[in-house]
Amino acid sequence: MSLVLTRSKPLRFAALTAFYFAQGVPIGLLSVAIPAWLAEQGASVATIATFAGVVTLPWAFKLFAGPLMDRFGWPRMGFRRPWVLLAQGGLVASFLAFAAVAALLPLNGLDVTSPAESASSGIMPSPHPWMAWATDLVAVLMTWATDPVKMLMVAGFVVNVFAASQDVAVDGMAIDVLPANERGRANAFMACGQVLGFSIYGYVCALLLTRFGLVATTLACALTVLGIFLFAAAVRERPGERLLPWTAGEATVRPETAATTLRDSGRDLVRVLVLPMSLLLVVVEFVNRVRDGVATAVFPSFAVSLGYSAEQYTLASSYIGIGAAAVGALLGPFIDAAGARRFLLGALLLSAACHFVAGFAPALWQNLGTLIPLAVVSAIAGQLVFVAIIALFMNLCWSKVAATQFAVYMSLANLSRSAGGIAFAKVSDHLSFAQDFLLMGALLLFAAALLRFFNAEAHAARLARLRTNGTDDPTDAGRERVGDYNGVYGDYHWEIAGRTLIVFSAKPRVGQLATFENVNAINSEQAQWSAQAKIDLNLTMLRSAEADKIAAQE
Repeated sequence: MSLVLTRSKPLRFAALTAFYFAQGVPIGLLSVAIPAWLAEQGASVATIATFAGVVTLPWAFKLFAGPLMDRFGWPRMGFRRPWVLLAQGGLVASFLAFAAVAALLPLNGLDVTSPAESASSGIMPSPHPWMAWATDLVAVLMTWATDPVKMLMVAGFVVNVFAASQDVAVDGMAIDVLPANERGRANAFMACGQVLGFSIYGYVCALLLTRFGLVATTLACALTVLGIFLFAAAVRERPGERLLPWTAGEATVRPETAATTLRDSGRDLVRVLVLPMSLLLVVVEFVNRVRDGVATAVFPSFAVSLGYSAEQYTLASSYIGIGAAAVGALLGPFIDAAGARRFLLGALLLSAACHFVAGFAPALWQNLGTLIPLAVVSAIAGQLVFVAIIALFMNLCWSKVAATQFAVYMSLANLSRSAGGIAFAKVSDHLSFAQDFLLMGALLLFAAALLRFFNAEAHAARLARLRTNGTDDPTDAGRERVGDYNGVYGDYHWEIAGRTLIVFSAKPRVGQLATFENVNAINSEQAQWSAQAKIDLNLTMLRSAEADKIAAQE
């Protein structure tokens, strides 16, 4: 039986969750297990923060992959699937390369307390000034080659290049194949998949590191990601597309027309990114992710200072992370109903409160009966922050450039985390653990204060004007637009006759739901944007009308 994403909701949820699980594997290794391993070997908080900041940098620059994936592809195998396969295959290869690097490094008795001695001491100064740059370059390369921590940074950076690229491709696929009314639930499952990935592999990798070493640990990661690659190779996006490059199949006609040039895509992207609510939410997420960068360095060092081993820390983190992911998946469907902004605000305040309690009451640190519940509540709050803010970012997206726009949001978020870790490394030696917790609590509280000014309805109105008029200026009514078009959006069919939009239910025997006047449409693309904007802005009314008609027929 052929596996096709657009034909099966369970398959969509399962595939997207599996792809996000694959992203969690390198996160578990590079952001959980190795930092804990370094802490156990005596690395300073500054060393761990620098390592974490460098290896996560590719997640900050994945925005450069978005325009390429939107503009180029091989539609005969799907709009996004070729990119998913390419990135997933690259992730397998990069894990194998990491294992090869680890096999060459002297990791036993690793000195992580101070920088490696310069390997340039034996290099004679060049008598030719024009060759000085070459001598300096050789010295730097030799220094890095003899410093295991720096070599692990480079190898981890390469792994995350492919992990981040896979994330961009999967997010684009999700936007393409998920109807609007499935995105909230799907996002909860995807977030759960990623947390399960790094929670499980954070512990598994820590266990393998202490028992079998870094080479075996990395090979285990490669094997896991390879299994998910084979699953991706067996699934089509849409019926009739090629499963593999050499098999039969044809490209599906895209329901939306992307910009014809990168310049046009860039212009549309800038228009939507600079909308006020877009900028505000970026700042909120920046502050929140700076706290994440601090936490990546502080938490393992804090656990080791209390007398726990890296294995004990990662095991506890795994159990707590899995529990938080499960709670997030259960509450995910309610985010759309109650409002993502409300969920996000409550989660930020709850997480800030947990950090303040830890910072103001160091006496509680030795009491596991208090410390563990505090960690659990904080992890659940963090998971809800993650799910809710991604839901808000998805709602900010203009479907015309949605994949690139979403990639930009996530890249900026990850750049914030890297910046937080690198900046914290400069001051970490001057702060106590109590002050670290107070700093993180203050950042979360500041993010919550900024979120109070977020207005989703104002953004929806601006986005609707942008779709129909090409500008968010409410005074630009545009010129007369007349056309006759039809299409499908989510659970609704629509038709535009003249300047009148008629919306129908996609369910059988329900029929017409609503009529809207003064709709702008001079071509099929603008008709589609106009119809989608009206449906999005009136979704509650349309659902109510549909329910009333179904009830009347029973």
